[in-house]
Amino acid sequence: MTRRLGVAEILKKISDLPNEIDRQNSLATCSDNTVLVMTLKYMFDPNIVFDLPDGDPPYKPTDFLDQESSYYTDFRRMYLFIKGGNPNLSAMKRETLFVQFIEGLDKQDAKLVLAMKDKKSPYPGITYDLVYRTFPGLLPEKQEEINTIIPTSVFVPILTKADPETETINSFDSSPSVDSGKLSVKERLKARREKIRKENAAT
Repeated sequence: MTRRLGVAEILKKISDLPNEIDRQNSLATCSDNTVLVMTLKYMFDPNIVFDLPDGDPPYKPTDFLDQESSYYTDFRRMYLFIKGGNPNLSAMKRETLFVQFIEGLDKQDAKLVLAMKDKKSPYPGITYDLVYRTFPGLLPEKQEEINTIIPTSVFVPILTKADPETETINSFDSSPSVDSGKLSVKERLKARREKIRKENAAT
């Protein structure tokens, strides 16, 4: 039985094609891949906003191989992380569910989801313009440049200030001291919040 390619695998292959015409033709063949198409919509549509802090959370990538099917199966939970998707969730519960979600994905799919959450494309060849032309009606007409390519080998600094009124943070803090293999997801998130409170109190 042929293994189904993961969404990240497919997009990477398309991005690596030598010219825009080849990329558009190849992407068009994925029109029946609902998860891939909706991933692109969530990535580029400015009207869809994730109700999560910016940056990467303290998560542990899976050590299991051949997990590409997990994203196809679990994508239905994506609404939980969108503003208005489930307003009854607390910020901590939403962040905890998101960490659990990406920890169950293939490593490359997890990186894709993290980039998508921050409205960025991890693939230079996958752009707003390409998606807009390939799938008419999927994205609104572009008003400004919103597609940002993130280098795969560069760590992007993130803010760590907290809102004292709500105690919700404005970004994930992915410091190694928080991402301890001995801590649960909730403990890691609580440790991150405590670290931020101490840093704010010291300033």
